[in-house]
Amino acid sequence: MYPPPPVPPRPLPLVRPFAMFAVTMLASDSLLGLVVAVNAFRRAELLDRLDADEDSVPMSDLDFSDLVDTTLSYVRTGVFLICALAFVLWLYRVKRNADRLMPQGHRHHWLWALFGWVVPIVWWWIPKHVVEDVWNTSHPGEYRARRKPLLIVGWWTAFLLASLLAAVVRTRAFTGQDWGVQAAATRAGVWVAALYLIAAALAVPIILRITAFQDERDEAPVYSAR
Repeated sequence: MYPPPPVPPRPLPLVRPFAMFAVTMLASDSLLGLVVAVNAFRRAELLDRLDADEDSVPMSDLDFSDLVDTTLSYVRTGVFLICALAFVLWLYRVKRNADRLMPQGHRHHWLWALFGWVVPIVWWWIPKHVVEDVWNTSHPGEYRARRKPLLIVGWWTAFLLASLLAAVVRTRAFTGQDWGVQAAATRAGVWVAALYLIAAALAVPIILRITAFQDERDEAPVYSAR
C-alpha cells in the first residue's frame, strides 16, 4: 500500500475583517481628534481672555465652552476605547497566527497581546515586542528575530509620548481656577492630539502590511529562530 498523501498546510485564519475594523476606528478616532484640537485652540483663547480680565468673558460663553469641551471629552473617550479594543482584537488574531508559524515560540505568550497594555511597568515595552514578533514571523522574507522595523519604532514612540503628555495635561488641567495654567494645559492638549494622530497614521500601515503578510501565508512553520 502506498502511504496517504501529505496534507497540505491550511491557510491561516482570516484576519482582514479585524484589520478593517481597526483601521476604520483609527480613522474615526483621528478625525474626532482633529475636532478636539480645533476646539482646544478656541477654548485656550477664551481662557486667555479670562486670565487677562475675568469680566471680559460672559459666563454664558464659559458655560457653553465647558459643555462643548465635556461633550467632546466623553465622545472621544468612548471612540478611543472602541478603537483600542479593535486594535487589540486584531493584534490578538495576528499573534495567534504568528504562533502557528513559529512553534518555537516568541518572546511573549499570546495572552500578552491582550494584557500587555494594562499591566503596569511592562506596558512600556511588551506591546511593542508583540507587534515586532508578529511582523518578523509573518514577513515573507528571511526570519530575523531581532529585526526592529522603523515603522513600529516610530508608532510606539509617538504613542508613548502622547500617553505621557496626556497624563501631564490631565494633571495640570485640574489645578484650580488659574485660567493661565488651564489655557497652557489646553494648548498642550493639541500636541497630545497631534502625537496620537501620528501614532494612528503609523499604525494603519502596520496593520495593513502584517495583514497582507498573513494573507499570503499558510500554516507551514517559518525558519528556526536565530
